[in-house]
Amino acid sequence: MLDNSRKQEILAKESPNFLSYSRLYFWWKKNRAICDIVRREVKGRNIKDILDLGCGRGDDIFALDSNLNAKYNLTFTGIDKNRDNIEFANARKEYRGNKDINFYVDDATNLKIENGTYDLVISSEVIEHLTRPEELLSQIKRVLRKDGAAIITTPN
Repeated sequence: MLDNSRKQEILAKESPNFLSYSRLYFWWKKNRAICDIVRREVKGRNIKDILDLGCGRGDDIFALDSNLNAKYNLTFTGIDKNRDNIEFANARKEYRGNKDINFYVDDATNLKIENGTYDLVISSEVIEHLTRPEELLSQIKRVLRKDGAAIITTPN
């Protein structure tokens, strides 16, 4: 569990404009779109295990868990290379008491995950930051199960 001083240290790294109304609206709208897409995928397929690459602080995972998990019994894994993000996400998970969510520090272009582990992979607002996006796509293909699906979003 994060102590208050560590929480403040992590939050202090954010820019002053992080919580502008336009930024909050963008993230809310993106999050809602991802939830809608995942809901359609889960309804039509046998999806149970979901991986979020570049999960940040876990916002998409927590929203999916809140909106879909009671009905579909999903498990979630979040990966981010930023240790502060993962530490924060794990503190949120602990606070909420989620047992079906896991967060790890890892590199999305060189994952330490076995082949064919996930039914659905989400990578939202990540690929545009990579110098070699094909490495991310290769990793997504590798960790997906045979009939798996990927959701990739980018603002560009």
